[in-house]
Amino acid sequence: MSGAITESILTISVILVAATTAAAMMHSIYDLDKINYALLDTTKQSISTSFKVIFATNSSENTIKLWVKNVGLKEVDSSAMGKLTLFVGPRGNVRHIPFNNSGAPYWIYTIVNDLDSDSYIDPGETVEIIVDWGMVISYGDWYLRLTTPYGVSTDYTFSVGG
Repeated sequence: MSGAITESILTISVILVAATTAAAMMHSIYDLDKINYALLDTTKQSISTSFKVIFATNSSENTIKLWVKNVGLKEVDSSAMGKLTLFVGPRGNVRHIPFNNSGAPYWIYTIVNDLDSDSYIDPGETVEIIVDWGMVISYGDWYLRLTTPYGVSTDYTFSVGG
């Protein structure tokens, strides 16, 4: 009789351990699934939101203009433009340029060809970015990098001659 009781207790213990292990594994699988969906969404956003600098030059002694085309798959609204990160400078002395800052350096933008007049930057539309450098732009090679909030970057190099 005691053998049957011991066997029953062991069977119940094994079932409880198996149920606890299964519950812990299901929770881990659920967490991995959430992480996978988050990574998939970030990758989708990276592919959908992409810009390319098509030209840049100094337009005055302290201003740089660059033209950027939306080569992504979706439109970008004006609130997202302020989230772009812009680095500009002569080689070896590149600086972060804040968007619409109260003092130089800063950058602002206008939509050059809003084909459907909706104030969104649709795929294929171009934006003119004006960088107020705040001082005389030196001669030589200049470098710029524009990065979306999802980490997609475009680089461009141009020369300022004398």
